[in-house]
Amino acid sequence: MKGQITIEFLVVVVALLLVLNFAFIVYRNNSILLSSNEELSEARVLAASVGNALNSTFLAGSGASGTFFFKKIRDINASLSGNVLQLSSSSGLADFTLITSSVNFEGFAFNESLNIYNDNGVVVVEKK
Repeated sequence: MKGQITIEFLVVVVALLLVLNFAFIVYRNNSILLSSNEELSEARVLAASVGNALNSTFLAGSGASGTFFFKKIRDINASLSGNVLQLSSSSGLADFTLITSSVNFEGFAFNESLNIYNDNGVVVVEKK
């Protein structure tokens, strides 16, 4: 009788460990997916913020300027293709359509103050 109880106990423990292992695998996959979605969401918000600042400066006319600070939380790279601002991250691409394609963003970097000004219809972005 003692042996039967031990075997039943081991079967129950093994079954519980299998269920726990399955739950851990599901949790890990969901947390990786959530992190990826978070990163893409941050890139989209950042693209909208940068794009709105560039559009506002362009619409304000020649001589308009402003100082902006864009906080980057993750590794996101910016590029400009025509009038589309593209921010790429490891989880995807976020883009924002600009009003103008006349944008010069030399020294474009995040986590620092940026001076954005309109120089005769060309929006220029440089480190402050």
